[in-house]
Amino acid sequence: MRRLLPDGIVGRLALAVIVLVTLSAVSYWWLYGRDRDRESLARIADATAGRISAVTTLVERSPAAEHETILSAVRSHHFRVRHSDAAPPQLRGYDDVPGAAQFRDALTTALTHHGVVFAPLQLVKMPRRDHGKPHLPRHWARIAVATEKSGQLVFHVAVDVRRIHSSTRRLIGLCMLGLFLIALLIWAAHRETKPLRRFTAAADRLGLDMNAPPLEEVGSRELRTAAGAFNRMQARLQRFVADRTQMLAAISHDLRTPLTRLRLRAEFIDDEKQQSKAIADIDEMQAMISQALTFARDDAQTEARETLDIAQLLRTLCSNLRDSGHRATFHGEQSVPFVCQPIALRRALSNLAENAVRYGEQADVTLSADAQSVTITVEDIGPGIPTSEHEAVFSPFYRLEQSRNRETGGVGLGLSLARGIIRRHGGDIALHPRTPGPGLRVEVSLPMS
Repeated sequence: MRRLLPDGIVGRLALAVIVLVTLSAVSYWWLYGRDRDRESLARIADATAGRISAVTTLVERSPAAEHETILSAVRSHHFRVRHSDAAPPQLRGYDDVPGAAQFRDALTTALTHHGVVFAPLQLVKMPRRDHGKPHLPRHWARIAVATEKSGQLVFHVAVDVRRIHSSTRRLIGLCMLGLFLIALLIWAAHRETKPLRRFTAAADRLGLDMNAPPLEEVGSRELRTAAGAFNRMQARLQRFVADRTQMLAAISHDLRTPLTRLRLRAEFIDDEKQQSKAIADIDEMQAMISQALTFARDDAQTEARETLDIAQLLRTLCSNLRDSGHRATFHGEQSVPFVCQPIALRRALSNLAENAVRYGEQADVTLSADAQSVTITVEDIGPGIPTSEHEAVFSPFYRLEQSRNRETGGVGLGLSLARGIIRRHGGDIALHPRTPGPGLRVEVSLPMS
């Protein structure tokens, strides 16, 4: 049942109103409408029977010469009476009309209660026009009453079938009102949840750009409070990143001075072997400090976004690798415009391609794209990475055991930098074993939006 419920706030509110209106309408009709219809039928039937009884009594008590005058006086557009010695002509009935049978039963009971002797009454449909006279009502009750002195009186009483079926009309009206209220509620809910959609978009934007503009504090009191809390959280995160970057920059600056002194002192070491090892360690420490500072600054990157042909970028990277004597090929789309931070994205893809040629002998780059996403795969034919290490290699300064040397293994920040940049663009990186054969397949997915 939970899977059948609407997923959004607007849909759930609309469903709640639909259920409430439906229950209200059915309850009203069941508890109140039917009783009111029966009472309305009884009143109409009693009034009609009383009028027929009064006319019949008046005719019987009056001289024969005055009968036509009396009948002419009581006739109206909706009530007719005449003398008839023969049986009334057969007309089309309307027993199939909803509520007609109930009215016939109520009128029969009322006539009996008033003591009127009558033949079985009929419900008939009269022609809409009667010899050029104004429009006549459509539905009539025909009652033939036998009198002792003046023969048979035939009464035709117009029946308002719509009035008979008033509860159904009220139910339909209530349903129409419910539909209007549902439409109004959907509009109001959609309008009130608009700040919530902006809140969601701002949260997604913050994940991609730490320096995104603050969220506009509009909407209901609760949404304004949430937007204010979100803006304060964003400001604290910005201060935290700025303080961390500033701290790492200060540490880097302060460490370079003693490292420089250590390098100068290493020059005075007489043992050439020990001297080379000391200088290599100092160079590695300087590289790690420089890479750490680059990594920290990259998190706070404020580079503007612009449209870049990602296919052309990958072709250029492969061409540069081939010029350096490496094996690199490109396959896939010829042109894919993509909105990104060009320098950062170039650094991330360059790290992946350079890792492939450094540790896997070659870089086989493939690009595919559709309306929703861009997929870039970089494959090599090297020893690969154990599946258990696929997540660990993205940790800063993490290096596989067989690549501890800085000349072959770097300082362990390349994949961390690459994943940070890709995720800042809304995408992600995944590692898979290359099939068939040995090697590693790095898959980058980026959303078009």
